[in-house]
Amino acid sequence: MNQSTLLCVLASYQNNIFLLKESPQGSIRKSFNRVGKLIKFKVCIMKKLVFITVLILLSGFTFGQSLQKGTLIGTHVISITLQPGVTMEKYMDFYKTKVIPEMEKNMPNWKFYFVKGIRGENINSFGFIIIIKSVQDRDKYYNADESDSELGKSVNVKLKPVMDELEKLGTNTSKYSDWIVQ
Repeated sequence: MNQSTLLCVLASYQNNIFLLKESPQGSIRKSFNRVGKLIKFKVCIMKKLVFITVLILLSGFTFGQSLQKGTLIGTHVISITLQPGVTMEKYMDFYKTKVIPEMEKNMPNWKFYFVKGIRGENINSFGFIIIIKSVQDRDKYYNADESDSELGKSVNVKLKPVMDELEKLGTNTSKYSDWIVQ
């Protein structure tokens, strides 16, 4: 074999195959250097991704919400009747971006989550999970007979404009249960 013969080398890294050719000028060394730099680059990116993932997980554990004994959890399964021409996405978006923020603003110690059933009895149903700091915080807004308290009535007056807008998109009924963390 003479120097002008091409030598082909295959290098593999994570299912990426590189064809390296040697020419009389020795460019195979340059090609190996390029492959080496690519591998080092990918390893560097992977290390950064692992570091960021660990950082996110640690911050989640540090600042994450935990359910304390005495916390009240309300689960609501809702039936939605849309107005003609309104999509479920539009209704859900309005609820998540307009209604829930207004409710949370007017009801301290309450946190609302809009949810969709993906398995089980309520598959493809919608609902809410409401986290309330305590039974006493719930009872500020609702009487024992489930009617609105005076504070609850005043919140409903504040919510009326956004609820009127929601009604233009659709209406809903709800079945619920309140649970207390033991």
